[in-house]
Amino acid sequence: MDQASQLRKLMKEPDSYSPKPTLIAVASGKGGVGKSTLTLNLGVALAKAGSRVAIFDLDIGFGNLETLLGANAKYSMNDVKEGVVSLKEAFLEGPYGIHILAGGSGLSTITEWHKEEVNRFLTEVARMDVSYDVILFDTGAGLTDMQRTILLAVDQTFVVTTPEPPAMTDAYSLVKLMSATSPDFSFQLIVNQCSSLVEGTQSAKQFEQVCAEFLNSEVEIAGFIMKDADISVAVKKQIPYFLYAPKGSAARSIERLAFKLRGFEPRDKKGVVGFISRWMTFR
Repeated sequence: MDQASQLRKLMKEPDSYSPKPTLIAVASGKGGVGKSTLTLNLGVALAKAGSRVAIFDLDIGFGNLETLLGANAKYSMNDVKEGVVSLKEAFLEGPYGIHILAGGSGLSTITEWHKEEVNRFLTEVARMDVSYDVILFDTGAGLTDMQRTILLAVDQTFVVTTPEPPAMTDAYSLVKLMSATSPDFSFQLIVNQCSSLVEGTQSAKQFEQVCAEFLNSEVEIAGFIMKDADISVAVKKQIPYFLYAPKGSAARSIERLAFKLRGFEPRDKKGVVGFISRWMTFR
């Protein structure tokens, strides 16, 4: 049975399990805004609170989630993509039992996603439907066709920026491109590395105003992550800052975001099946 046939079979199986996982993409317009660090720590906070969490590093060849954990993953997304191993075999286990699929690094070539590889990946994801409560996709900076499809197919997209003008401009460019692709594109904004709540609020307000004026788009604010000196220390020690400095301002910010996320209602409560159905529509 080929990959496409396997995928169709899995999609037709009875939808008898509940609850379904919530699938979330974390995106940014540019690198250097702390997106991967935020994604990892959000996953750890959710897992500590009792959620079963999986994180996919989609920055193939340039992934750094395993580096942030101080781990050496035997397999990466590229191995799953090429059918070398199954998704289950490729996962790296992190704090509180989170499962991480590394993006890999140092690849000699960065290949495009072919149809058979996409079907193989989706088939592997479909088998995860009852294994997790939350699935996080740490997308690469910018916007490839693969990332665009994922942002449209997930239950929720977080767009991460910092208060700096270049980061705000690039985040707006990402939203503008996505809105041009799909006028109904919705997202929540996270302002990372805020020196204060006032700075975060002002940055979010500016972003809201620009989106309302030029895109006729509303912006929902997911939260603000405070700047914290412990973050750089934790990164150097290769420990999630949520664990290294749990009482720090950044860790408390992540904890609030995780608490808010645990009450989030998925788009159609169909979990991975809904994600794949939307994928098929948008790709």
